[in-house]
Amino acid sequence: MAVALVSDIDVNKKIWRYMTLDKFIHLLDCEALYFSSLDSFMKSDPFEGMPPVIIMREMRKLIPISSQLKLALADIETKAKDLKTREELTALFDSLSGPIKDEHEDFKKLVVGLCKGRVVNCWHANEQESEAMWKLYGDSHRGIAIQTTVGKLQAALHAEEQIKIAEVIYSNYDTPSKEALRHLLASGLGPVMKRQSYSHEAEVRAFFLPVGHKVGPEATVPKSKVVKLDGLDFIESVFISPYAGEPYVSAVKAVTAKYNLRCEVRGSDLLRGFEGLFNLSEDHPIF
Repeated sequence: MAVALVSDIDVNKKIWRYMTLDKFIHLLDCEALYFSSLDSFMKSDPFEGMPPVIIMREMRKLIPISSQLKLALADIETKAKDLKTREELTALFDSLSGPIKDEHEDFKKLVVGLCKGRVVNCWHANEQESEAMWKLYGDSHRGIAIQTTVGKLQAALHAEEQIKIAEVIYSNYDTPSKEALRHLLASGLGPVMKRQSYSHEAEVRAFFLPVGHKVGPEATVPKSKVVKLDGLDFIESVFISPYAGEPYVSAVKAVTAKYNLRCEVRGSDLLRGFEGLFNLSEDHPIF
């Protein structure tokens, strides 16, 4: 199935995926990308994939109340005619607490099951390397980064589900911007909005709801999924952590050669070039 782009994201946008060596080898060996369940991110960001309160209220309006709560409300209406004391009135309304609590929990399970059931493959959008991403995902100075574009990733992904690729917008969840809400709706309420505290991620993500995932009474547990790629030519460059040295650099190059990777494989330039500041030759006049 074709991969859809959300909100006219630029196909030429440069994106990076920082990872450990074992995950890089898995990508090469399986020619596949790992899509993580949003449910697995609960410890790092429990809001992952969840819409803001303003959208949650609208969703609540669209879902009819349960038959249990309807019966409880009808029972109150009938019994209210015979009430004589304040205590009786209090007891009658207390009888509603159980059905209302159950109703709330059912709604919560439905929304969480739907939103957290999606799986995502996350990328960092940037024209250059990111020092912060190397430290976050660099595996104690032994990280790898693959660099490609949105368009090449789109062309390489193949799955039976409808995969979408979108930029993540960072906004306040209490008062989201109109731009964030429009983007969220354009994605089909996809996991494309995060709190501003995570804006350093500058994230682009591919996502979908796996076939067979169920919500409601027969809800299934969210599971991660591996998605096959149309080869490895979508990778433009492979960068090796700026903090890594030999023999690690040579080992990574040997691994890429084994899998016949045809792109450039190089060490990071992040910590190089200091001496260039002192290139004061006549070919580079400063006065």
